[in-house]
Amino acid sequence: MSTEAPPSTVCATSTCSATATSASASASASASASASATHVGASVHGDASSNAPPRHSADLPKTLRRIQLPPGKPCKLCELRSHEIVLMENCKDNKILLRMNQRLSMIVFVNCENCIVKLLDSALLTSRTTRLINCRNCEFVFEDIDSRKVECFGLQENRLVFIGDTVLLESQVVIFRDGCVGNRIATAEITSNEIIDITYDIEKVVEVPPSDSDQWVGYLDQARNINFVRLTESGAFNPVGAAHIQKLLPFIQASLPGDDAFNQPTARVTAQQILDALEVVAKVPKVDEELISMAYDAERREYHEPLESVKAKAKIVADMILASKHTVVYSGAGISTSSGIGDFRGPTGLWTCQDKGIHVKSKTYKEVEPTYAHYAITALAKRQLVHFIFTTNVDGLHLRSGMPMHMVVEIHGSCYREVCKNCKKVFMRDYDIWNDSVQSYTNHWTGRYCDFCGGNLLDTGVAFGETYRDPLDAVKSTYHARKATLAIILGTSMNVQSSASYPEKCLRNNGHMVLVNLQATPYDAVMQQEGNVRVWAPIDQFLSLVAEHLSLDVPMITDIRPQWHEPEPQKGWCNIL
Repeated sequence: MSTEAPPSTVCATSTCSATATSASASASASASASASATHVGASVHGDASSNAPPRHSADLPKTLRRIQLPPGKPCKLCELRSHEIVLMENCKDNKILLRMNQRLSMIVFVNCENCIVKLLDSALLTSRTTRLINCRNCEFVFEDIDSRKVECFGLQENRLVFIGDTVLLESQVVIFRDGCVGNRIATAEITSNEIIDITYDIEKVVEVPPSDSDQWVGYLDQARNINFVRLTESGAFNPVGAAHIQKLLPFIQASLPGDDAFNQPTARVTAQQILDALEVVAKVPKVDEELISMAYDAERREYHEPLESVKAKAKIVADMILASKHTVVYSGAGISTSSGIGDFRGPTGLWTCQDKGIHVKSKTYKEVEPTYAHYAITALAKRQLVHFIFTTNVDGLHLRSGMPMHMVVEIHGSCYREVCKNCKKVFMRDYDIWNDSVQSYTNHWTGRYCDFCGGNLLDTGVAFGETYRDPLDAVKSTYHARKATLAIILGTSMNVQSSASYPEKCLRNNGHMVLVNLQATPYDAVMQQEGNVRVWAPIDQFLSLVAEHLSLDVPMITDIRPQWHEPEPQKGWCNIL
């Protein structure tokens, strides 16, 4: 176990005003936890005034990657880095794709004409900002990408298309500043996805009011309606429009020089100011490759805060659970690592080791058992202290620990579940349906047939670029996310959209978030808001302390997987035809 302390800049715990009768005790514990972490911790971002290397890739000096394309040449942006600002300028008649899972600080398009630009699924902009300057007759497509702020200057006759889950789209704002005329905002649905590109059908299109005299803010509501409100009116700022930008501040990060001021709701920002800031970044020398490697390794490092701090936070969270009217648990790969299943982005995670050319072998899904954390969540649900579980894991361990199916959404599918393509009958298996049984990875057919209608049985896995296999999963998840007064996030990097956007919905109910993860996440700045709790501890350890405060018995004897047993149907033919 690493003994390195967590970054003090992102682990401070504020008093939760919702903890009713124990509020004063929680405040005392919170202050103790913060003081303890601050005393032993060093900022993950390091000291900008020292020569110490950055301890996070996003804190490397920002550099500019300037790209100019020959007219008509297609471009696929890949192999980008978190500290890079990508500037696409003077592009004409180009098709530009920002490939999924890329990481960069910001992307800016300047003087582009007649281009089709697609920013694809789960590309990560660390600033959560995209800027469009003096572009004409272009189509900009945002597909499940967390760009909270799209800032436009001097756009003429462009269309901005937003594709994705409503929980993400309703968190995004488009700002139309001076000189924007003849533009449109559209929503769309994907019709086909071939990993490296998408096609889509437009749902609705709305004309953007011209910003020749007034500036406008565009946004989508919960019904996916496109709305506009003035940011300025007769030169004065409209508080309603400014409020839409204000709610972005916990999520967007400074990337350009001056962004701390530019991001403010009542900032008067011009295209020339952005262009000047880009030229300042252009003069920053290239970052040494060794420094980049060190920063990325530091980003993957796991941090542990002192046990006394963890205990204090466990008491706070226990009180928050008791006070909450509707609690939703969000779990990622980190909740299952103690069972023997590897994660993805940890120090020995699958993708981390792949980047280093190291082969990783973890236990199979059938070899593992639910962890203490899985059983603790089930025990909380039995006492009606947890009301819904949203997991990105496909290991089925929440269900195996005894959770009823109607209280769990496995948003990326399950290794134990397959569904009929025709009648939608669901089959739960006691074996891993992906292990030596998948006939086609492209159409999800498992090689088996439905015993009711004879249709092909499909696995339920969701790969990058694919939409949710069951539309009701998104409906149920959105309902509970919006109803929640407490979101408990366990073992996730919070990098994959739109899954990472669900927990924050509780903030609209004056609710709070608890994040337990050993690595830094893009949401750590949000966790500094009053009432939220950031914990740097193993999940099993933390939930055992919470259970102790709640006098919660956590039996670890249930495994319902044997209940799913039935003879495996023969493959390659249908026995009812």
